[in-house]
Amino acid sequence: MHTRCSDIIRMSLFYSLISLNAANAQFLESELEFSVPIDSHRVLSSYAGEHGSILLTGRTEGGEKRIGLYPIMQKSVDATALLEIPVPSEVLFFDSGHVGKKIELLFLTPNGISRLDVESATLIPIADIRSIFRTPSHGPLNELDFFMDVNQDGREDIVLTDFEGLKILLQTPEGFAPQDLLNIRPELRLNRGEPHYHVETLHHFDFNLDGQKDLAIIRDNQFLVFENNGSGYAADAKTLPIDIDLEPEDSDRYDGEVVDIDQSDYRVSRIDKVADLNGDSLPDILTITTVSAGLFNKHTEYRVHLGKNSAEGVHFEPDEDAEIPSDGIQVDLSMLGEDETQGKDLVSTSFRIGFGEIISALFSRSIKVNVELFRIGTDPLYPPKPDYRARVRLRFSLSTGFVNVPAVRFGDFDGDGSSDLMLQQDTEVLEIRLGNGNEFNSGGLEWKTTLPRDGTLIKVANVNGDSALDVVVGYGRADGEGMRNRLRVLLGQAIDEGVP
Repeated sequence: MHTRCSDIIRMSLFYSLISLNAANAQFLESELEFSVPIDSHRVLSSYAGEHGSILLTGRTEGGEKRIGLYPIMQKSVDATALLEIPVPSEVLFFDSGHVGKKIELLFLTPNGISRLDVESATLIPIADIRSIFRTPSHGPLNELDFFMDVNQDGREDIVLTDFEGLKILLQTPEGFAPQDLLNIRPELRLNRGEPHYHVETLHHFDFNLDGQKDLAIIRDNQFLVFENNGSGYAADAKTLPIDIDLEPEDSDRYDGEVVDIDQSDYRVSRIDKVADLNGDSLPDILTITTVSAGLFNKHTEYRVHLGKNSAEGVHFEPDEDAEIPSDGIQVDLSMLGEDETQGKDLVSTSFRIGFGEIISALFSRSIKVNVELFRIGTDPLYPPKPDYRARVRLRFSLSTGFVNVPAVRFGDFDGDGSSDLMLQQDTEVLEIRLGNGNEFNSGGLEWKTTLPRDGTLIKVANVNGDSALDVVVGYGRADGEGMRNRLRVLLGQAIDEGVP
């Protein structure tokens, strides 16, 4: 085992049982304290611990990037780091995945990809490949999804964009196959007058309906499909039209610009997501439309266009199959459900932006936010009104500029198979409303601890691999410098598990 560096902080374990209800949910809480302010964290299943480990990244005052690994046990997360090391300055991004049968922590440099050897605390090269990313950043160590199973053979592959095109190194039992190069070159775009290279999102679906998953990007509001030939991908793309009324991607209105646009009566639509919503393995499209009848009279609408079979491949009808409405501005639409064969429930987050709401916000220092749950069905696909609605308040300070964004999360926190609702009430209380069909029990169970002002730092994940979801709590600048080094992990306990 690698000898720990002298500057590894020995941390005390804050480990306690929080009983929300003797017959229902329970949490086991662990607190980690990193040697530097935390930039990001990631749960690594089955890596360097009994049930995996938690990766923390951060930077010293001098800008040196560091990572730490904390082993996950069934009932806690070890507060003593298994490993804490500086990251070489040439490292650009990190990712994780299986190399062979073993999960690895991977790092991208200008010249290739290396894995972390925990025993020696060194980086070992596994693939030589160049990408569009050439210059190290002085900012945080960010995550990049460059390791994925593109050909659905159960092995994860290397996928990176370069100026020449999209590079793919397929993983084989012997290692990585020679490089495939697809004709997907990054586009140079202007953003408020500043040039930047735009890299499109890759979509993995069977677009030509031959039983094999292809690769595709969206460009000029159409799919460019690189067909899977069984041993690789075609170097050039075939075009698959998207017969939906959409704003051109290079339009000012596409990115929300409102300069020199008459807002008294206009609509603008764009593609928001591509995903399999109804569990039929075909891609579906979610569009978002902004409808304006004046500066203080706007709302948005999400529309669902299901992918359907046709002789030419997947086809999308101009008319939507379902609409997710709101009477305000929808800032997010998230999907619930991990099983790819099952349909996805949708959660819409929105707020109103009228003149009255602005005046009220200035006096109350808060804005009402609606969180609405739309459960998937058959006819209709999604209901015209939400199955459930919760309301929270976003609070802000005019003097400091700090904004309190409450966390709202859906998930199975007690392992009974039903979705529950978690609401952050302030910086000390999380309320858990246990699921009961389409409803959530009122008078929720409370769990108290120190929470961040920014609820986006509260994440939900299955940390220890049991049947109950867990909660990971980070902290930001608004919570004080002393808190930025800390991370809390709340392990949810299934209702049939005993108290340790």
